[in-house]
Amino acid sequence: MDKQTRHWYSLPFPHPCLPPSISPCPPARLPTRFSLFLSSFLLLFLFISCDPAAVYHRPAEIRYQPTDRLPQGTPSLSFLVFGDWGGGKWWQPGSDDRQRLVASGMKKVSDTSNRGADFVLGVGDNFYSEGVKSKADRKWRDHFEDVYTAEQFPMTFYMVLGNHDCGENPQAQIDYHRLVTEQATGRWYMPDW
Repeated sequence: MDKQTRHWYSLPFPHPCLPPSISPCPPARLPTRFSLFLSSFLLLFLFISCDPAAVYHRPAEIRYQPTDRLPQGTPSLSFLVFGDWGGGKWWQPGSDDRQRLVASGMKKVSDTSNRGADFVLGVGDNFYSEGVKSKADRKWRDHFEDVYTAEQFPMTFYMVLGNHDCGENPQAQIDYHRLVTEQATGRWYMPDW
């Protein structure tokens, strides 16, 4: 084995299990300008070819099959579960467009089940990205009351706080509990932390 080959396969430090002339790792090499240009070009190409509008604005396709029927008279509950939902930019989990698609899917599932949903369980991250400021915050109307309308979802929404809800005023979500006003429908259920 010549010096150049030995250098290519040798470690910069002695390896306890391998003879000095054999190594599984070549020495680290800095990227060339060409490889940096090529990788930048490929990343740009991937970014441009992944059109967010085509990816995120597809109609929701719901395939819901009820599970085996329970015997007649068996007590049971039917409910919907969702999280990461409360508005935001298109790249965030709860963006407005995605939120309306999820609401449409929830309504479709509720309508096609044999008895509808008894309640909705929200598992956190209710309002992106920092929660709500008060119980009069516009996010209540824009991201809850107008999306999950009382006509389509007359049931109670049992909610918990997520990490994104604790930025502004988490107490405001607790204060909204069972609130009935001109804007609030009293379906939000969060009596405490």
